[in-house]
Amino acid sequence: MIFWRLWSLIRGYVVIVVEGKQIEKFINMAVSRGYNLWDISQPRENVLTARVDVSVYPRLRHIARTCRCKMKISRKRGLPFTAVKMRKRKMLFAGAVIFFLALYVLSSFIWSVEVTSSRELRTITEQQVLDAAARYGIKRGALRYAIDNRKAAEALEKEFMEVSWVGIEIRGTKVIIDVVEKIFPEEDERSRPGNIVAQKDGVIKEILVLSGEPKAAAGDTVKKGDILISGIIYPELPEEREEKAGEDTGDEDDKEQPEEPRYVSARGIVRARVWYEAKTRVPLVQHKEELTGQKQQVVVLRIGEEEVTLKNQAKGKKYKHFRTDRDIKRLSLWKYRLPVELVTTTYHQVEKVDIYLSMVEARSQAEEAAMKDISSSLPEGAEVVSRRTVITSANEKELRAKVYVETLENIARFVPLK
Repeated sequence: MIFWRLWSLIRGYVVIVVEGKQIEKFINMAVSRGYNLWDISQPRENVLTARVDVSVYPRLRHIARTCRCKMKISRKRGLPFTAVKMRKRKMLFAGAVIFFLALYVLSSFIWSVEVTSSRELRTITEQQVLDAAARYGIKRGALRYAIDNRKAAEALEKEFMEVSWVGIEIRGTKVIIDVVEKIFPEEDERSRPGNIVAQKDGVIKEILVLSGEPKAAAGDTVKKGDILISGIIYPELPEEREEKAGEDTGDEDDKEQPEEPRYVSARGIVRARVWYEAKTRVPLVQHKEELTGQKQQVVVLRIGEEEVTLKNQAKGKKYKHFRTDRDIKRLSLWKYRLPVELVTTTYHQVEKVDIYLSMVEARSQAEEAAMKDISSSLPEGAEVVSRRTVITSANEKELRAKVYVETLENIARFVPLK
């Protein structure tokens, strides 16, 4: 359909206006004789508009006289009519030719170079990449056809030892250099001495010490930041060692000198009961939009600033309520992107409806919304032990509630010693 419309633009067509009481007979006679009419509309009674090929228009005059209808041309469209105008405006035609030649020449050069990366660059800067790329011919003003993407990418990879991969892509007059840095292993904090602290408030359910000195026990209430397992292990006092050994020499000179404390990386698991709270409100009357399945499409061919409508189902009469989707496709010839776009706008008809919720439905929605909010704060491995919903207020307009959730989770967090 689209290509047929384009072909009609090349051949040329006219928009006709037919007035009379037998316009239906006019259409039937034209169609029966094989004459193609499209975009037929009836703006008012006894009047119709349609589009026909310029070669068909003279043949329709006889049909119009037979049906006692008046027929006239309201608009002329297509390449033949444009050519006639251009003959009268030679300077304008010459200017258009020069413009497109200049556009082609300018599009053969690179006008911008951009450096991208999936992660923030740490070991090198964007300017360093741009400077290096310029040495290999990738810079503003360079001829796009003279750039060898593969060789330039390999040269950049060799120049920067911190880079594991470089990709170069030419998009029109723009070059995009995608850089992937090498990921070097970072020093593991857990290899350093440190404490295990509580990362949130809670009541300890169980504690398992793998290394370090325990500073809390099951049943203790702890707050965020409290030390649960210490990474500083102090030596036992002489009296404590004697009690364990069951002997007392009584000679102070024989007692050993105090040992220095040992610093270790505390390790362990501390599972605790943690409570969460979320407030939510749910309107009892909810306004929603539902798709009816009806839609209208408008297809426009955009060439520079000029637009040619290839398809128009809306024709100025859009739905009262609708959603709009727009799809823009840039046409290309081989690797060269043309300044031509195909814009498809779709209007989806929607119907506004009111949904009335019961208290049970509103409570269910409130719990679901609160749990969604709380779940985003839960760490991996957290176990939901209990859940309680309290309705704080309810009237004919809305329901407000609080949801309390109790979990069992590991609250241990390693903090290196300063």
